[in-house]
Amino acid sequence: MSNYRFFFSYSHLDHKNAQYGRECNYLEDFFEELCKHVSSNTPGEPAESVAYRDQDRIQIGDYWSPNIIEGLKHSRVLVSMLSSTYLASESCGREFQSFLQRFYLLQQGSFNPNASPRIIPVFWGNSDNSLYDLDSDMTQLIKRLQLRQEGVPEGYPTTGLRQYYYLGKKTSCSQLGLLLADRIVERVPFF
Repeated sequence: MSNYRFFFSYSHLDHKNAQYGRECNYLEDFFEELCKHVSSNTPGEPAESVAYRDQDRIQIGDYWSPNIIEGLKHSRVLVSMLSSTYLASESCGREFQSFLQRFYLLQQGSFNPNASPRIIPVFWGNSDNSLYDLDSDMTQLIKRLQLRQEGVPEGYPTTGLRQYYYLGKKTSCSQLGLLLADRIVERVPFF
């Protein structure tokens, strides 16, 4: 059993589309850069071991692999790469719900407070388009969890991270990655 700093939750369709027609994959680039930032904030933890991410495409109705279940159980933070396809995905919704359940158990005293779960949504897609079909309770929850601090790139989250990559604004992507890495390694609950 491994303990991970974060569980990287993303839509496999977004991952596929992040590659289309390019030599690189922007979502992959962001994940790798985020792992390096987290690792640099946690001496002794190599970048390859700070995060869990499923690389198999889960079909509707498929059972989760034991690896996904363990990754969800033993990750401190859920980093949700939000987009309209993420929010329409049953599998992504189950991952998000799994972390919400851990938080509710913590509130009831049924969960180890030293391993308090946190959810950090990152808008991969434009925030307005991503949240369009959500009910108001879920929209408010995501907005409450969203990074809103000094240093967030100008225009974020209305301009999603994917758009910064498409526009060649790698500095904005790195800036958001650094802020996110700092939030991941914090010990205080972030919910």
